[in-house]
Amino acid sequence: MRKLKKLGILFIIREEVECCIITFADENGREQDFVCIADIEVRNKKYKIFLAVEETEEEIHLLRVDKDNNGEEFFVEIEDDEELNIVRKAWNNLIGIPQDNKQQ
Repeated sequence: MRKLKKLGILFIIREEVECCIITFADENGREQDFVCIADIEVRNKKYKIFLAVEETEEEIHLLRVDKDNNGEEFFVEIEDDEELNIVRKAWNNLIGIPQDNKQQ
């Protein structure tokens, strides 16, 4: 396993995770770079964990990975609160954050 230290948080990254930087645009067209720090699977669905490259906040961004009719993967923002909480709990468990000390 590799370790990535970013903003005072230590992330354990599995070797099979491809570390990449990807640019997303918000609804106003403002582009921002993110680094993919982990892939996780929860309830047979794939998710990617991202951190903003230039932000000083330690906030993670969780996106679900879906496939289109051609089998091409694309990212989907998680809008369902229950799904988001389940994925956050899985992430917190993976990095060792106790359930009573969640980072949102």
